[in-house]
Amino acid sequence: MSKKQFKEILCLQVVKVELTQRACKPDAQEPIHYGIILTTQNQEQYVVHNGYKFGKAQDFVLTSICNISRSWKTYETYELGKPIKLEILFLAGCCGQNLQYHPLYNNSKHAQDRIVQKVKEYSNQSQLLFQ
Repeated sequence: MSKKQFKEILCLQVVKVELTQRACKPDAQEPIHYGIILTTQNQEQYVVHNGYKFGKAQDFVLTSICNISRSWKTYETYELGKPIKLEILFLAGCCGQNLQYHPLYNNSKHAQDRIVQKVKEYSNQSQLLFQ
């Protein structure tokens, strides 16, 4: 199987969104890190995460789930009744801009909250369409 390009990944349809976090090491000064695992219709999984210097062009990253450690734990899951294009959730997390990580104003929890808000908005809209 060939490796997918970024633009191809953004076109995939997401059917499940999992909120995940990684606690800091007891001796470290790092805060808890938050991310989102996105499962596509074909069961591929990707992680979106906002963290200081994680990406090349910006601090908000999209990567295959195989690139993260097992220390991430899922604490909430959304099964989507209607798929959402991955690009919509990606842009919600990074605000569609090259925003830099900031511990108080644009951290991993803020990005996760923006994505959850988009999932909830989209879910409410799709429910209204099918009533």
